[in-house]
Formats: sequence, C-alpha cells, structure tokens
Amino acid sequence: MSASVLPLRVHRGIHHLVADRVADGPDRPAVAAPDGDLTYQQLWDRSGDLAAALAARGVAVGDRVAVALDRSAALVVALLAIARTGSAYVPLDPSAPPARTAVVLAEAGCRLVVRGRDGIALPDGVTAVELPLVETAASWQPPAAFDTESPLYVAFTSGSTGPPKGVLVPHRAVLRLVTGPSYCRIGPGDRVAQLANPAFDATTFEVWATLAAGATIVVLPAAGEVPIGGWGELLARRRIVAMFLTTALFDLIARGEPTAFASLDTLLFGGETVDPLVVRRVLDAQPPARLVHVYGPTEATTFATYFDCTAETVSGRERVPIGFPLQQTSLRVLDGERRAVAMGAEGELWIGGPGVALGYLDRPEATAERFVPDGGLWYRTGDRVRQRPDGAIDFLGRTDRQVKLRGFRIEPGEIEAAALATGLVSAVAVDKTGDGVLAHLVGFAVAAEPRPDLTSALSAALHTSLPDYMVPTRWVVLPQLPLTGTGKIDRVQLLASVGGDRTAPLSTVQEGLWFLEAAEPGTAAYGIPLLLRWSGTVDRAALAGALAAVVARHEALRTTYRVVDDHPVQVVGTNADVPMTVIDATDQPDPDGAAQSDAELRAREPASIAAPPLRCTVWPGLPGGDLVLLSVHHIAVDGWSTGVLLADLATAYRAILAGESPDLPPLPVRFTDYATSERQQAASAATARLVAERAAELSDLVGELSLDRRPGPRPPVTGPRAGERQLYELDPALWTDVQELARRLRTTPFGVLLAAFAVVVRRWSGRAEFLLGTAVANRDEPELDEVVGLFANTVPIRCTVADDQPFTALCAAAADEALTALMLSSLPYDQLVSAATRERAALVQVVFGFLFSPAAARTGPNPPWTEFTSPDTGSVKFDLALFAEAGPDGLTLAVEYDTARYRRDLVDAIADGTRAVLAAVCRDPEAAIGALPRSTPAARTASTDLSAQQLARLVARRKEHTP
Repeated sequence: MSASVLPLRVHRGIHHLVADRVADGPDRPAVAAPDGDLTYQQLWDRSGDLAAALAARGVAVGDRVAVALDRSAALVVALLAIARTGSAYVPLDPSAPPARTAVVLAEAGCRLVVRGRDGIALPDGVTAVELPLVETAASWQPPAAFDTESPLYVAFTSGSTGPPKGVLVPHRAVLRLVTGPSYCRIGPGDRVAQLANPAFDATTFEVWATLAAGATIVVLPAAGEVPIGGWGELLARRRIVAMFLTTALFDLIARGEPTAFASLDTLLFGGETVDPLVVRRVLDAQPPARLVHVYGPTEATTFATYFDCTAETVSGRERVPIGFPLQQTSLRVLDGERRAVAMGAEGELWIGGPGVALGYLDRPEATAERFVPDGGLWYRTGDRVRQRPDGAIDFLGRTDRQVKLRGFRIEPGEIEAAALATGLVSAVAVDKTGDGVLAHLVGFAVAAEPRPDLTSALSAALHTSLPDYMVPTRWVVLPQLPLTGTGKIDRVQLLASVGGDRTAPLSTVQEGLWFLEAAEPGTAAYGIPLLLRWSGTVDRAALAGALAAVVARHEALRTTYRVVDDHPVQVVGTNADVPMTVIDATDQPDPDGAAQSDAELRAREPASIAAPPLRCTVWPGLPGGDLVLLSVHHIAVDGWSTGVLLADLATAYRAILAGESPDLPPLPVRFTDYATSERQQAASAATARLVAERAAELSDLVGELSLDRRPGPRPPVTGPRAGERQLYELDPALWTDVQELARRLRTTPFGVLLAAFAVVVRRWSGRAEFLLGTAVANRDEPELDEVVGLFANTVPIRCTVADDQPFTALCAAAADEALTALMLSSLPYDQLVSAATRERAALVQVVFGFLFSPAAARTGPNPPWTEFTSPDTGSVKFDLALFAEAGPDGLTLAVEYDTARYRRDLVDAIADGTRAVLAAVCRDPEAAIGALPRSTPAARTASTDLSAQQLARLVARRKEHTP
C-alpha cells in the first residue's frame, strides 16, 4: 500500500525551505525558549554566524558535527547552521555518561562538538565550539552544489551486540516528513511544542516540520517538571497548536487529566503500544481537534504511518492501529520468504519511499540485512503486523528481542555485552518487564567472583558506559541461568522467578490509615461496601471461582496486616479463597426489602483491618434478583480500585459460566512494589526538605475552618464520626456553560469549579484565606490503572478570595495555587500534617473534588448485575466535602458532612450557593466576588433523589478521594 507521492526538488535541502520562510516573514517568531526568543531573520543570521565559524574550522560538505545542547534556541541555531554547511549533525543525549558520549563521537568520527559554555566534557582530540559565539563572524559562502541524498543527521540507536548504530538520515527523508504532511497541519504563526530529548528522533518533527511551515518552536519545560494536573493549563497558556508525546507520557497525562489536550489542534503520540481505553478516555473528555497515533522507526525518519483516532475509528477495537502510510511512503507486509501475506495474516512490516534512511554508518553488513533494494530502497522493520480489511495496519510485536522503553529503542544484547565486559559477571540476561512509564529493565547475573556488593558494583560500572535508561533498575543474582531444552536461556522462567507469603512495608497512606484505625477503632468510615443486584439467580460456585481469580490477580485482596519489630507491615498471602456468607431472606414477608435492609445494616458495621480484606455475602432466591455484598477495607483499595475489582469480577464470572478459564492477564507491577518504592521516596532527604518547605508555606493557615458560624462551642473531633451524604443535580446546560467558560479562560473545569466553591467557603466561613483539601488518584504511571490498592493522596490548596476581586482573577489564582499543590502531590499527607501541626484535622477540614468519569463504567456494557450501589456507611472522614462529578447527564454535586458539625439546611444552602455562583460567572466572568449571588432564584433546591445507578457512579468514584 502506498500514499500519494509529491515531487521533491533534488537540489534543495531542508535549510532551503527555512530560507523560503525567512523571505516570507523575516519578523515572524521562529523560536520561543528560555534562553531567548528568535525571529526567522535572527535565527537565519545566528545560524549563518555559526556556519561561518564551523567553516573556518574546516567543516565542509560530508563532514559530521556533534551537538551537545539541550532543548533551546541554541539547539535550533546549531542544527540549522550545520545543515547550511552541507555537513550532518550528530545529536548527543545530554544525560548520557561521558563514556557513552565518547563511543558515539568515535563511531561518528566527529572532531567538533557544538556545546554551551558549561557543556559536557570532551574526549581527547575533540574540539568544542561554544555558544553563544564570541568571535566575529567570518565571511562564508554556502556550498555551491547540493544533493538531497546528503545526510542531514546521524541518529544513534542501541546495538544488539555491541556499540550503538548510527542511522544516516538524508535531507530527502526529512523533506518527505515535512512536505504536504498528511498526519498534521501546521501553518505560519502556529506554535509547536518542543519536548523531546534532542537525541530522540521526534526532534526531527518538532524542529524541521515547524520551521518548514513558518511556525514557532516553543520549548516546554521537561516532562518531569510538569505535574500531571498542570498540562492543560501549560498548553493553553503557551498557546500550543501541535505537539508530539511518547505513548508513555500520553498515557500518564490522559489518565490523570484527560481534558489536558483540549486546546490543541493536533496531538501526535506514539513509540509504544497504547491502551484503547486511554484513547477513548481522551476522546470522551475534551479532545484536541485531531488525535493521531503515529509510528515509525528511526530508519524510516520519525513517522511512517498515522491513524486518526476518533470515537468512530477506535470504537470496538482491541488495539489502536498504527494506521496508514504517510505521504510519499509505501508499506509491505511480507512473510519470512519475502512474499506478501494475505489480508489479516501476520507478517513483517517493510517500509519504502523517500523517507527511508541511507543505512547504518560504517555497518555494511547490518545495512545489507535491513535495507533492501527492490524497486527502490526498503527498510525491514522487524515489527510483526497485520493489515485489517479497512487497510489499517495493526502492530503485534517484534520479531527479535528489541524493546522500547520511554520511547527509546533498546537492544538487551548491548546491555548484556556491556555487563560481561565489566568482568564482574560470567553470565547475564536482561529483559524488560511492565509497560509504559512503569516499564523497567531487570537483569539476571551469575557472579564471576562472589562479592556482597555485586549488584551495586555492576550498576555503577554500567552507568559509566550506558545511558541511564539502559541500566537495569533491578538485578537478581543466580548461581546459574536456567536453560530451555534446546540449551537457550529460559527467559520465561527468569521473569516468572521475580514473582509464598511475602512481607512488605506499608505505603505512607496505608500506615496513616492503620494508625488512625488503631486510635479510633469501631468506625465504618474505612469500609467500602459494594452492593450488587444480580440479574436473576447468582451461580454461587461461579461467583466463588470468579472472586478467587480476582484475588489471585490482585495481591492487595489477599494481604493481611501485622506488627513486626514494632512496625506495621503488609503480608501478601497465597490463599485466594474469599469468605462467603449465605443468608436466606425468602421466608420474610418482603424478601427483597428485608435483604436490602440487612445489606445496608451490614454496610454500617465497623470495618476491621484484622478481618480478611475481601468478604462476600449473598442473599439468594430474591424475586428481584439475588443480592451480593462485597465488603473490602479501605487499606486495601481506593475508589479507583473498586472499578478494577468489578470489571475483573464481571469478566471472570462470564468466563466461568461459559465453561472457560477466567482470562485475567497478569499485572505488570505489584502494589507492594509501588509501596516499597513510595516508602523509599518518602524517607528521602529531598522529600523531607520539600515537606518542611511546604509546611512552612501553609503554617499561617493552620487552624479550624468552619462554614457554620453559629455562636457556641464546636463539638470536638473524637472517635468515629457520624455523617450523611446529600446529592444535588445541576442543569446539564450549566455544565456545558462551565466547560465553555473553562475553555475561554484557558483553564480546566476543575479550576472553575474550585474557584466557585472557594467563593462559597469565603462567604460561609468569613475567612478570606483558607486551605481546601483535594485528592489525587496518585496513579501517575499507566500500569497502576489496573492495580487494586490504596494509592490516593490528599493535597492541601491555598485559597485567597477578596470581595473586590473579579472572578476571572480568582479563577487564575486558584489554578496557579492548584498547580503549585499538584506539583507536590506525591508528598505524603501525614508527613505534611506532622510538619505543619500536631493535629491531623487541623490542616484540612473542608474538601473539594472533581470526578470526571465513574469507576462503575469499567465493568463493561453487560455486567451480570443490573444494579450497583455503595450503601452509606453513616461515617465521614472530614467535616465537609463537596464532590462534583461530570457524567453523561451533566454535573452532580455530592456533599458529605459531619452531622455533629453541620445542619442539613446549611448543607443545602452551600450546594445551592455553589450552583448560583457557577450560573452567575458563566454569564459574567468579570463579576466581582462580592457581587455574586448567594443562592439561586429557586433557593435551596432539595437534594435530588437519584437512581441507584447514578448513586453508584458517584460513590464508587468518590471513595478514591478519601485516603
């Protein structure tokens, strides 16, 4: 299959297209970066100065010049300057160790490196050209002749058995990428994000596609510097029109802030396989105008295929295709004999067209193996694919051992060779486990000589020769490596071995909850009841089997808690059986009503950490369908986890009824792995410093925040707290208006809702400054989405509300404060409380949360139950909490409150006041806070009597917001 072919002028390079844009608009912005903004004329002038300096040092057509610069205006200047000399640039990874950099420089034959004043150290024989230049530009003439087959850059990828391989990418290939792009539309004045590591070939798109279009390169902060909840605000504020993300980062942002990309015209993502559920989550929220899944090896110049993701194109798909060929690109799917396979059959993907690179630098054998002349040059990708009836290509995996990690191609053989070269091991095997952001490398080693510090010494040695992402994060020392019957290393057995009872520390959130229950026994607040009305009669044997399958998959559901050496720990067991109690209510006058009442009473029973983490109660033989109550302790799950639990239960139950084995795939990461890692991070000096700094910032607001200013003493918070929950539906049109207001203000619905609630808190509390708590799911890594466990964390947000302040200013300030808080969202809440105050309740008493989609939706379209509710436990954890849930029918406010501290009529007024403020600011966002109404014309609309399904959606999601 082929895409349209556009003629390429054979005597023009990519820099000639940039020259055209300079002539079109010399004063148009070319680069916006922390080290300075450049117009197209300034960029051209500075690159000319650098080209002259390089020419003065002997750089000529066909040479190679290394670039050791991070993302910046200087980087763009350097790349353009080298292109203008007719030589090729070799981008270096700024984070690579010196030994790795030396290998790349030697392989590339570079004698010059363009770097900053405080740039990397260079090996002997290599000279630096430092930016900014201090020398006067010499006279310089560009090369008289030019051939688009000339290399533009050399990109180094991991080598399977030794040093990295350099891919020679010509101007012709980059011209194919940027000429009439089918995957993206960029025009003059558009702003395109630069986020990729300069050594990663996404930089080719970010720089050259942008400059060729006369658009602006906008250098963004490093991905690790932007909190997950801050991406939407950042992209809107920087007015980004188009950007590329690795699949891992796309997953991370999409799961945490699915509306983050709403301001974009085009979002490209690729590099690894993507979960269709994540794509649908973005499409169901506020998607960019165009969401495109792209694919392409370095040897085919950044992108070779693309797939437009829409609600229609991804509906019902088990995987998101890599799609269709880019412009001027041809694809073949061939078998091992190089014959075309039938439609739908599996084969290897071959890529042809002007986007194919020249081959590998000084690697004729590797070039001959992968770059095949056959009516043009074709690249054998080594990727297993199949073509769908609609023509789209599905990616199925690799034909070799190559893996992708954080968007980088890695050959485990290169790591194994480097490990053997240290002399510390006599045998070694390296493999990848997990996916996405949580993916990591694990190494298995046989010591050459016994030594207690083998793993640390081996890691230290590898860090001197390999980039950080290629050093395994975990080592397992074995007496010998297991072999298969054919004498090969048994990699399946090795990976299975890193899986009886195990002891692990509690996460900091778990430990806080453990101590709370120890101090306040007898509360139902930390029990999570899930009540299911079955569709007819439940097959109890199938239910028991399905529960066992779920527990076997999720270790948190077979974990108990005990004290070892005066510290609470979690003990992961191997028993997957779930205690099941069967209660006969059929002899009652109203069996359904009696069973429902019994279930609601059991939901209010105190939850105990000493009890099994998951228990099941069944009321069979009911006219309206059997009732099933699942009782689980909050120390084992959060609200997000309930959706995972129910989805897996539905899948396993249906499979058993069909006579099949439950198909629940193993998880890429265990909760105890997360807890151990989180615990280590929490104990670090860096966390202690951040906690102390944040506590000092909040110390002036420590104290009680009450929205009830009636005279008289307030009841103390002691022991279990009785509470109620009230629900209020908002007009669907108002939710639409709130989303539109967020778009106009370049913020998120969370920011608008937070600001509106802050206005209400200001009025009822009488305080102009206060703290509101909010909760984060704390599942920043995509693989954690499918893990049952307690991840949620509470974050305090500082709010300042002035009566003469326009709402737009408050909204912007609230968004900034929320962003500041979210940047520190991994700080353990209990450590923050301890540092700021001696009383846990003194830091946050009032909570706000925004829930975008219900966890119940994860059970799929046809669960074996007809109703799902979470009965009220009659207990609360905060004085007052308002949660706004956005669903298909609009926005609903759920208010939970301590009945000893708040009256029902006051809670009604608080909810009504929030509704009134939202309606008013949607009409007039510039209205002063003091002029906003206190209530709606209807005044104190009564709480809505929601259906069981609506109640279930709210409660199941809301649970994750109360760690």
